[in-house]
Amino acid sequence: NDQILINGYHFGGTSLASDEDFTSANLAAGIIGSSGLADFNEIQLEKMLSGKNVNISPYIRELSEGISGSSSPKDFETALQLVYLYFTQPRKDPDIWQSNITQTKSLLANRSLDPTSVFQDTVSSTLSNHNFRRMVTTVERLNSASLDKAYAFYKQRFADANGFTFVLVGSFDVDKIQSLLEKYLGGLPSSGGNETYKDLGIHIPAGQLTKEVHKGIGDKSSVQLVFSGPFEYSDANNLQINALTEVLNIKLIERLREKEGGVYAPGVRSNTAKLPNGRYSI
Repeated sequence: NDQILINGYHFGGTSLASDEDFTSANLAAGIIGSSGLADFNEIQLEKMLSGKNVNISPYIRELSEGISGSSSPKDFETALQLVYLYFTQPRKDPDIWQSNITQTKSLLANRSLDPTSVFQDTVSSTLSNHNFRRMVTTVERLNSASLDKAYAFYKQRFADANGFTFVLVGSFDVDKIQSLLEKYLGGLPSSGGNETYKDLGIHIPAGQLTKEVHKGIGDKSSVQLVFSGPFEYSDANNLQINALTEVLNIKLIERLREKEGGVYAPGVRSNTAKLPNGRYSI
């Protein structure tokens, strides 16, 4: 009763970035979202929003970009103002960029020493058919990225609001907020462009593949089995996949943990995708 959820999205995303600029593009939304807005840095913006129940941030995914967040009904206009500014006056902060790059490099420095990370990185590499866009970034790629490229890509994706779809759910009266929507969303720049995402053709390879990773000295192992393939995306089929996932969860626990005592925490996860092609993985 005291919340409004906001999501505005448009197809495109990092799929439209060249391989050369991908790392910069992939960092863009996070950097811009942490850099403040217009003439206000992050700390100044936080002070201005102090006492307000509002949270708005941009995102850029592989196939889409957008703005999402929430607010209380009384702070709804402030939320729309932030949405407007993320389109029209994003801020470029070199300090935020450098801090993010330094922090990421320090995390990468020790990643190869952690058995769990090495295992998951191998899984990501195998399931993406070794496409670097789906794998953990490297120091070399970070060194080739730049704030100017990231900022330029962000501006490119948000300079034209044509084709954006905004969805609002929560505690509001449509007639009362319409003038605000006309002012802040209707006032967004639009040049009539009609871009969409690019199908990069990245998906789990067909056939049976087996990878073994030996790392660490502990008496411990992890096993991951992945089944995947084409999928006809629909509500009915998604319901079937979800039901199958729950049944498998119950059966694995009954057999592997309770009966055999062979594992501690078996689990099943499923994922279905509609775009760019219907795919499932379990």
